[in-house]
Formats: sequence, C-alpha cells, structure tokens
Amino acid sequence: MKEGHLRAVLIILSLMGVALILMGTSRYGAGVSPDAVNYISVAKSLLSGNGYLLYGGAPLVLAPPLFPTILALLGLIGIEPLIGARFLNAIIFGSIILISGRLFRIYVRSNMLVMLGAVAVLLSVPLLQVSIMAWTEPLFILLVVLFFFCLQRLLSEARVFPFFLISVLAALSCLQRYAGIALVMTGFVIIIFSVPKNIFLHKLKCGIIFCAVSCTPIFIWFIRNYIFTSTLTGYRPLSSYTLRQNIFSMLDVLTNWFVPHEIPFLIRVAGMGLIVSALAILILFSRYSLKRHDEERVERPWAEGVFVLVYLIFLIFSQTRFTLQLVDYRYLAPVYIFIILFMLVGAEDISCWWNARVKNKKPVDRIIIFAFCFWLIYPFVGVVSRVSDYIKNGAGGYNTVAWRESPLVEWLKTHPLDGTIYSNAADAVYFFTNRKAQWSPFRSGSWTAESKREDLLRFKETLTLDKKAYLVWFDIGERGMLYDIRDLRSAIELKRVTVFTDGAVYLLK
Repeated sequence: MKEGHLRAVLIILSLMGVALILMGTSRYGAGVSPDAVNYISVAKSLLSGNGYLLYGGAPLVLAPPLFPTILALLGLIGIEPLIGARFLNAIIFGSIILISGRLFRIYVRSNMLVMLGAVAVLLSVPLLQVSIMAWTEPLFILLVVLFFFCLQRLLSEARVFPFFLISVLAALSCLQRYAGIALVMTGFVIIIFSVPKNIFLHKLKCGIIFCAVSCTPIFIWFIRNYIFTSTLTGYRPLSSYTLRQNIFSMLDVLTNWFVPHEIPFLIRVAGMGLIVSALAILILFSRYSLKRHDEERVERPWAEGVFVLVYLIFLIFSQTRFTLQLVDYRYLAPVYIFIILFMLVGAEDISCWWNARVKNKKPVDRIIIFAFCFWLIYPFVGVVSRVSDYIKNGAGGYNTVAWRESPLVEWLKTHPLDGTIYSNAADAVYFFTNRKAQWSPFRSGSWTAESKREDLLRFKETLTLDKKAYLVWFDIGERGMLYDIRDLRSAIELKRVTVFTDGAVYLLK
C-alpha cells in the first residue's frame, strides 16, 4: 500500500467514524447522563449571560470549563447545546481516527499495520461508548493524541512553535478534564529526558516554561473555584472503594476490550498477563538482536508509555480517594489508542526480527496480519451490537426509550408544580421540563442509623423554609447515595399527588 493510498484510507475511516456516531445518536440525539445535564445547563447559562452556573444556580466547580464553553459558542451560531454536542463528538471521533492513524505511522513502517490500527480505533467499543454521550472524554482524547503527534515534531526539531503547540494542547486538556494534569506531568518528563539539547539546565528551563504555560489557565480556574466554594475542584466525598477494588475493576475493563467478558475474570487476567509477558520478552529480544543491524529504526513510543503509566496511577489514586464509583471504561478510554499503538509496534518488531533471519519473509507477516484481522472480529461484533441497540433504544441516559416515553415525565411537562421541587433525579426534571429542582436527601457520614436520622432531620428543617414542596420520585435508574422512598416516609409525611408505572409525585408535609 502506497503512502497516498494510506492517507485516503485514513480519511475514509474517519468519515465512517463520523457516520457511526451519527447513526448511534439518530433516535433522540447524544446520550445524556447527569454530567451531560450539567454541561448543557452551564452552556445555556453562558448563553444567557449568567456565567458558569449549573441548573440549580450553583457555580460549576466539579468540572473544568472548556466543554460547556464550546457548546455555548456553538449556541451563538444557533446550534442548541445538546445538538451541538452530538455533532461535535461525531466530528471529534472521526478526527481521533485520522490523527491516531497519523500517529501510528510515525512509529510503524508497515502501511498495512497502520491501516489495521486505524480500523481498531474505528471499531473501539470504549471510544464509541464515550463518543455517543454528551461527555468531555472525546475532546480530551483528541487533545491527548494531538499532543503526542505534535510532540514528535518537537523531539526531532526542538523549535519554538512545536514547543508552544504542545504547551497549548496540554493547557486545553486540563481545561477539558482535570485529569489533563497527567499530560502536563508527562510533558515535563519528556522535555527533561528526550528533547535534543545537551545542557540539562536548558531542558529544565524549558520544562518549567512548559508547565507554566500549561497550568496557568487551570490555575486561574482553581482560584475562581476557591473564591466561590473554598475548594479547588468542589466537594468530593471520600470513596467507599479500596485500592484493590479499583485495580481489579481496571483489569476487568482492560481485558474485556480484547477478550469476551463471558470468560471468567481470573482466567482473562491470567491469560492476558501471560500473553503480554511472552510478547514483551519476545519484543525485547528482537529489539536487542536488531539493534546492531537496523540503524534507521524509528523511535519507540516510550513517551506514550510514560503517559499511560502516569495517567493510570493518577486515575486509580483519584478514584480510590475522592469518587464514589470504580474505575470504568469512561475513565480508561484515553489509553485504548496507545495500547493499540504498543500492539502495532510489537508486531512490527517481531516481524523485523523474523525477516532479518529467515529468507522466506512472508509467513510471519501474513500470520500477524491474519491474527490482527481475526481479533478485529470481536470489537466489530461489539460495535455493531451496540449501535443497533442505540438506534433502537437511544444513545443512553435520559435519551433512551425508558425516559423519553416516561408517563411521569409527560405529566410533569403539562403540570407545573406551584412550589419547590425535590427529586431523586433533579437533573432529569431540569432536562425534560427546564424547571429547577433540588435533590432529595443524600446519605452522609458513615451511613449509620444516627447519620441517617441527622440527614433526614436536616432535610425536614429545610422544608420549613418552603411554602409548598413536592417530591418527584422516579423508579427508573439507581442512585445509591440517595435515601430511598421508604427512608423518606419514615421521617416525613408524604401525600400522594399522582402515581405512574415509573414513579410518583408527592406533596411534602
């Protein structure tokens, strides 16, 4: 395959990626989770001239400002934020495929392997899952891939423009997700150890400048957050999950990307571990053997390896300390592309080692291509299955059949409630009716009986400030941090207003 043909194939695959996301979001639009409701409400607040405020009036602090800002900018040209999120993430997914292919080409000589790597990105279930939602992950992933693509220019030229470019990309990644700090840390390490300058003090100076440029925007945002909330990133309750649980969850997700989930967890982890270890030994041996014979070998992707390591450590630490859910596909999605890159580089290393010693060079190349194509059947089936489900039932969250055809939601749209609204899905009330709602009581403390009594007592005292208050209770979905309806009934009188198959409305007394 010629270079021009490869570029054409990458463009075609990227357009297919755009079409795939548009198909998956064709029924109701992009998937909408509680986080997505926050982004959309902030974008609408910006368009109204009220600043970075959530639908309840509180300032945005739990997330950085870039994504809702972009949605608001789209709103200025007449594109409603949720519609904008759908088309934005579709274009971003296509761009991820294109830039990933270009990144693969830097490290991999075989155009066929590069093409297969791009196909693997197109058929990536985790990238599909985050791209059909109105989430921040797709743009974050694109910024990360662009960072490493531009980093290669800096490592080869050591000029001002690529240095400035990677600094801006790192800054934007921090403004897109707080986890972007892992990219800043990686960039600093790469500048110190890889930039082609012999003077350490010069490289240290460049590293400090890089960090200053990258961190200044998010540092300003942190100051703003502290002024409003006395916290840098908002209140985050201590996690109820252990380090061991998060590591196991991470391994479960990562292995499921490459082998079916039906295979027991321990077998998956052990089997994948043995395969990876054997391949790593073979790759290291082949690289050592070829070192004296291949003076023009391309650089190895060790910078990307540093990022994966730093990012995973940052992710596990933050999930263990400050969040109430385990590491899942959403947070791990950024490392998928680099795992594919490592697979491609390893496959080519093995191929080069074989070709340097055996006259008949075709068998191992064909085996590698066949094995990769055979594995692609697995993600292909997964993508087809999920896209079919998205077309039938909606992309996810509040943009699914269960919520869109909810009798309770339909009743709320036509019956304005003349009082304060509390709900176990306050974001859903806002999303469907554009009315503000307060959350029903959250669990706090140690979840003991005493803690429960204090939480419900505080809520009861809050109700005395309302002239009239309603509880909109949905039976759709689970929210483990909220007290259930039985807990509320034990402390507060609930007068039933109306009941549906998926929930009810109560007057609080």
